Amino acid sequence: MPLPLPAVLVVSLLGLPDAATCLVQSYPEVLCGFEAPNSLVLCNGDRIPWDDGRSKTIDERFYEPDPEDMFVWPYPSASEWPPFPTTDPGRIRFERLFEAAYGDAPAKVTEHLVTVRWFGRNVRVSRRNGVARHLQAVATDLDRLPRRFRRYFTHTSGTYNWRTIKGSAVRSLHSYGIAIDVGIEFSNYWRWVPGATRDAAPPPYENRFPREVVEVFERHGFIWGGRWAHFDTMHFEYRPELLCARSPPR
Repeated sequence: MPLPLPAVLVVSLLGLPDAATCLVQSYPEVLCGFEAPNSLVLCNGDRIPWDDGRSKTIDERFYEPDPEDMFVWPYPSASEWPPFPTTDPGRIRFERLFEAAYGDAPAKVTEHLVTVRWFGRNVRVSRRNGVARHLQAVATDLDRLPRRFRRYFTHTSGTYNWRTIKGSAVRSLHSYGIAIDVGIEFSNYWRWVPGATRDAAPPPYENRFPREVVEVFERHGFIWGGRWAHFDTMHFEYRPELLCARSPPR
């Protein structure tokens, strides 16, 4: 018999936007529900406004987001291939959520890092919210693909690395041990395009990664940087809330 849900969580599943429900379901170690009219409830008792009520530019959403802003661009369905993205679904991150989920300083993040075996080497990722377990499942399923796909994922350029995103003050999700870069020699990154700058329109889309590899990661809760207009095709990060929001949450 399933365990009874906390009362606040029962409230959170009634009448909430699908995106907020997905967020609560995806981070059960951190979010214990929703309190009307506008508060996500952290399991430590803190409240976070779901919507801060501000009308924002894209830059303001990127640098000063609320949780709702993370869903401003829906993550594309698996059937949308080849991807020719015009938005950046997943690149807006509400930092306070990830600090609560994984740690707000290197010492706190590293307390939760564990080793996952990745095609002959060890990588370190967070065990919180099942990240390590899901990444191990990714490796298992990738290993079942035909050998022609192996060149895209057997080499990794890294997982945990406390740092900001290049060209910004926003913390990379590598900082929390929930992202992995693979197949750099077959990757495309928007900043590598001559003349590309953050203030200009994104450069023409480029990608060499096969759909079969991307689908394995997405099946286990990792979104792909190749679905961004500011593409980063080597990059995968654990964001189950965005994949949940592709369709109504269960």
